[in-house]
Amino acid sequence: MFFHLKTTNSTYIILNSLGQTALYFLPVMVAYSSAKQFNTNPVLAIMLASFLLYPDWNSLVAKGTSSGFTSYFGLPVHLQTYNGQVVQIILSIWIMSVLDRWLKKIIPNAVRYFLKPVLLMLIMSVITLTITGPLGGLFTNSISLFIDFLRKNVPWLTVPAIYTFAMTVGVFMPGFHLALIPIATQNLSTLGYDDIINIWFMAGTMVPGFVALWVALKTKNVKGKNISWTAAISALFGGISEPTLYGILYKIPVLYGVNFITGLTLSIYNGIVGTKAYAYGAYYLTNLLLFYNSKDPSNLYKAIGGIILVALISFVGVWFTKWSWNDEASDTLPKLKSIFGRGRSTEISSNSPVKFAHKLSDTTINAPVAGKIVYQKEIKDQAFASGSLGSCFGVEPANDDIFSPIDGVINSIAPTKHAITIQGNAGDNVMLHLTLDSMKVQPDDITILIKKGEQVVQGQKIAILHRKKLQQRKLDDTVITILLNSSDYHSVTLDSNKLIAKV
Repeated sequence: MFFHLKTTNSTYIILNSLGQTALYFLPVMVAYSSAKQFNTNPVLAIMLASFLLYPDWNSLVAKGTSSGFTSYFGLPVHLQTYNGQVVQIILSIWIMSVLDRWLKKIIPNAVRYFLKPVLLMLIMSVITLTITGPLGGLFTNSISLFIDFLRKNVPWLTVPAIYTFAMTVGVFMPGFHLALIPIATQNLSTLGYDDIINIWFMAGTMVPGFVALWVALKTKNVKGKNISWTAAISALFGGISEPTLYGILYKIPVLYGVNFITGLTLSIYNGIVGTKAYAYGAYYLTNLLLFYNSKDPSNLYKAIGGIILVALISFVGVWFTKWSWNDEASDTLPKLKSIFGRGRSTEISSNSPVKFAHKLSDTTINAPVAGKIVYQKEIKDQAFASGSLGSCFGVEPANDDIFSPIDGVINSIAPTKHAITIQGNAGDNVMLHLTLDSMKVQPDDITILIKKGEQVVQGQKIAILHRKKLQQRKLDDTVITILLNSSDYHSVTLDSNKLIAKV
């Protein structure tokens, strides 16, 4: 629109195709992430999603029938398209994961390799087209009808209502917003603008961006500044609010409240003045021109007015409320060098300082289990690899026995048994994190042999990690050893399978 390209221009067509690809093939990407979450075959999940987008199916839907249904093995199938849909594919992949495990049990090994995928896809094609597809469509249509009701009767309340839902009940339904994207697509195709979804996304992205910006300017905590600057840039110039949500708002309730009030105010403002997005993606500063339309030039000024409003309210909220970063009282990060290298002892970084009353002395932290050492930067979890929890290393265990890496007292044991902290006699505070898939750990996956407050010695057996059970569910059994107060030491090095910290 800005360069006045005609819709028949090849550059426009290619750019539009590039922009719409992610939306059209959204089920494929959701299928992959759902398969990883539900522990089923991601390739078959992608195949199932691609089946719903296949041109011949879309042609069958386009032709239609008087009843809106066709038949599949004699079963009624609702004719509907699935491009851009989310709920249906999540339901389908969840059922697919259950069916996959059941088929694995009943099909003999001799024929499982080729028979299970065929049966799985055949059965899931029936379930998806006759059950989960229509159910997901019913959910999406119900939301659409509610939004349509608000839009016709109380139009200015539409976006505030969606925003309030998203910031309350919606918090427990991550990803539900993707199911509403088709509403924006429909609005843009029929009305030429979207005054709902993109405007809601504006409140959900621009507001966290400014909150993170003011936090970055106010906090004196180095870790807080690093997280907040990154989060602000991601939201304001990339349209990605997750770094602010998970890195700041969920950790500091006061700021979550500031974010909610600011976003609700913006939603009400946009509803009253009637701000419109003339293309998808008009919810962060880089795409500000998507609010511009030659027939409605004042719309851009409305959007700018909303941004100024957000900047002012969020500034007041962040600057004049009482809050602090979790470790703000001990902001003493040392200037250490790089993280673990390969095959030699190197200094490692830490940015999670913790202060203790114990007098520090040099300490040696042994590997808690026999196996292959995993260097910090190679750990498959960014929280550990970045050193945000403290200097650490991993071990891919060769057996089930877990031993205490230091002399000390058991400080805590997580209810899920996956995390044990030990307050060392040398002032060191060490955490053992058992598995990288702790959210999926079940009660009988780990046996704890000690209790809180018990004195332990280096090399004492303190837990059993039942690796066979983890391997059956394809969970990562890597054991992480973290020196939580590593920033209190002058240097922390990895030598063979031992972490050596010197004051």
